[in-house]
Amino acid sequence: MPEPVLELDGLEVRYGTVAVVRELSLRADRGEIVGLIGPNGAGKSTTLHAVMGLLPAAAGEIRIAGESVAGRSPESIARAGVALVPEGRRIFADFTVEENLRLGLAGRRTANGGNPLAAAYELFPILREFRRRAAGTLSGGQQQQLAIGRPRSTGSSALWRRSANGGSRSSSSSSVRNERLRSRTGPTCSSGDCCG
Repeated sequence: MPEPVLELDGLEVRYGTVAVVRELSLRADRGEIVGLIGPNGAGKSTTLHAVMGLLPAAAGEIRIAGESVAGRSPESIARAGVALVPEGRRIFADFTVEENLRLGLAGRRTANGGNPLAAAYELFPILREFRRRAAGTLSGGQQQQLAIGRPRSTGSSALWRRSANGGSRSSSSSSVRNERLRSRTGPTCSSGDCCG
């Protein structure tokens, strides 16, 4: 059986007394892309924020590479190899593509030999071709590749936040599986500020 990179077991996340995510269990194995889909307010972003340690889990377990991350800081979780790629890309437009990728190396877990950007360039060859260009001159899709490539240069597994009506990315070398969050997992909010 493949090695699980991320496991959620009965996860519950609350905002005050409101349970936004209830009894969520999922597993992402190495080399697998798992899509978490659901309507606005179902708890998708909330789940990712809990995995990163930005929100506390009220119940359940979050394990990364078999180890619980309960009580760990976001910095500690990032050093364990998890990165959140936010919606909106948040790249530095005036920096070159290569400078943006190198920013991800500041918190790298270990020093690797060779070119630390090789993984990002292998995943997205256009980034190598445009490495000297200002990131702000890239197309929207190329900027998204840069945002995903940044954690890849650190060896991190990426949690990718993408809007429901946005495009999708697939990888021919990875299996793809979707997990659906239904509105019963939490309240439906009119504002994305309170619920995932």
